[in-house]
Amino acid sequence: MVLCQKKGIIISSIALTLLGLGMESLVLQPPHTSVILAAQPQDAVAKKIVGKWQVPTNLSSGIIFTEDGKIYVFITAIEAIQLQYTIDPTFKPGFMMFRDGQGKIVGTAIFDFTEDGELQLDLNISGDEQPAITTFKSQPLVFKKMSDSTIIPSLVTIKTPTASELKAQADQDTQLEARQYIEIMNRGNQTIYTEYGLFKPNLEEFIKGLPSETRNYSYNLKIINEQTLVQSIALAKRPGLKSYIGIVYTIQPSSVNNMTTKSIICESDQPTQQLISQVPLFTNREVICPAGFSIVN
Repeated sequence: MVLCQKKGIIISSIALTLLGLGMESLVLQPPHTSVILAAQPQDAVAKKIVGKWQVPTNLSSGIIFTEDGKIYVFITAIEAIQLQYTIDPTFKPGFMMFRDGQGKIVGTAIFDFTEDGELQLDLNISGDEQPAITTFKSQPLVFKKMSDSTIIPSLVTIKTPTASELKAQADQDTQLEARQYIEIMNRGNQTIYTEYGLFKPNLEEFIKGLPSETRNYSYNLKIINEQTLVQSIALAKRPGLKSYIGIVYTIQPSSVNNMTTKSIICESDQPTQQLISQVPLFTNREVICPAGFSIVN
């Protein structure tokens, strides 16, 4: 399953928390002194990671690790985000921690090197101290080392986002992920009704690879009435995130006898981790969101 990708951002495959990081929301700040220890380049693993890495399928972007503990994530060929990193090569797989310019933890990663010397990396930069990643996702991104050089071209604009800026953007991107999954589930439920004339719990038949749980959300299908209404739920697993309900329901157009379906997506008005128990309401042949939720386009 492929979700919408935002132009020029290679990190969309690694961590949705960096997906779509808006440059207009970040303030260009002057250089500052690093407030954490460097990556200890005398260590063999730390030395190996220093340099420029790229995903072979996206050569316009990449990542540069420097000897003094900086990481530059290239959003485009001329825009990069700067953070600080430290590594613990004794952890298996290798463990990495990221901080902003004030030394606040903004994310973690695990990494390993393949037999071909490529860098397998799975990171989560969320802007706050989330539980550390300990196992690779099923398809972590693999980087190829392009150069040992850590020189940043002079035409590159370097952004130094704070933890709060990263968190705000990460929450928006994570909620977008949930909405996209709910939209896919809605479409799957509509396909099921077209095929069988009722709603069934076998979404996997029509949607391959849809997770029941991610780092930030758990997903659930609830059939209210197999003839008339089904809802898909994306329940936030951590504070600060909104939850979502997808609703597919049947209607009978006045001009024909056959039933058809419509769908909506409801977003919680406030961040919540509470399971929704209220059933959506019908009014004038339309469905409205439960209390505390509002329809989103």
